[in-house]
Amino acid sequence: MDKSLIIFLAFAIVIFVFVIIQTLLPLTKTNDEEPDNSNLSTLNIEVSIPCPGHAPLIKSYLQQVDGIESIKFKLPNYFNIKYDQNKTTKEKILSIDIFAQYPAREVQKK
Repeated sequence: MDKSLIIFLAFAIVIFVFVIIQTLLPLTKTNDEEPDNSNLSTLNIEVSIPCPGHAPLIKSYLQQVDGIESIKFKLPNYFNIKYDQNKTTKEKILSIDIFAQYPAREVQKK
């Protein structure tokens, strides 16, 4: 086998394993403070991502929103978001920049 083909296949396998691991790991934001659950609301969204490997990208953008307490991903493209309604709103969450590229819409719980 050609050396460059071996290197390409090894790289492809590493990328594939990384995507699978990121997909299977729980995508939950951790927070040292205990949230006041009385102010928490839930938002379930479906995001138009091309594959589950994009879930960590979406999660990273969601984690930047002040007030989001947890994010859970469910195959193939659903996110369950718990947020403090005193700090943010559904509208603010659904208007983050990444959703211009990968549109999101609210759905019933999946």
